Amino acid sequence: MRKFRQSSFSLRKQSFLRAVELVLVSTLLGWGCNDFMTKDVFIGATAVDSGGAIDDPTGSPEDSDADGLSSELEDSFGLEPLQADSDQDGYSDGVEFVGNGGDPADGSVIPNPFNRTRILETEDAVQSDPDSDLDGLGDAFETANGMDSSDPDIDDDGYNDGFELVANSNPFDSSDRPERDAPPAPDGIDRLPPGPRDADGDGLSDDVETANGTLLTRRDSDGDGFSDAIEFLTGADPTDFLSIPNLNVPEPPNTTN
Repeated sequence: MRKFRQSSFSLRKQSFLRAVELVLVSTLLGWGCNDFMTKDVFIGATAVDSGGAIDDPTGSPEDSDADGLSSELEDSFGLEPLQADSDQDGYSDGVEFVGNGGDPADGSVIPNPFNRTRILETEDAVQSDPDSDLDGLGDAFETANGMDSSDPDIDDDGYNDGFELVANSNPFDSSDRPERDAPPAPDGIDRLPPGPRDADGDGLSDDVETANGTLLTRRDSDGDGFSDAIEFLTGADPTDFLSIPNLNVPEPPNTTN
């Protein structure tokens, strides 16, 4: 009888410990779910836990390969978070993700430019606008439109600000994200790094830049404040400072109240 009581107590103890373990695991998983992770949300849909930007005191979500998509976001779509061009076709994952018809996981599918170009008068043109946060948008452009030239992803949703504007999503709202017709679809080809060389890190490989007449060692060949990749995506001429992307920038949130 005593032996039976000991066995019963042992089973109850094991059940209690198992329950505690499950609670701890669930809690840890809950802590790991941030707004910019879209693993359980179809691309472009509102996040399940949508709201404002996440409370991230260190700045924007980590983008280990500097391709404009956060590492967590790339993980959720099966892309390579340590390789800027997962399918090694010469266009970075960010460029293909928001580009017209591109697929960052299929090397046989490349983006086509949108028809969204604006031609400036000479007196309105800018020939030198640095891009401090490397989001593809010049500091003067960001300041003029209420954005933060020191933060590449002001709503912390995992997409840099330049790509959000190209995709017509709101860079001030973490629940408004770039939309795609379908998720990235891997082509089944195993590729080993390194991929095509991109000396200036603008999202276009050296071969692509050579074919398009842009500078291999300058992210913004014409100095107009828009990276070569942003201009390529919008059909603007990255070698002409009078030709710029025609981007619709939403009103920034009112932070004075």
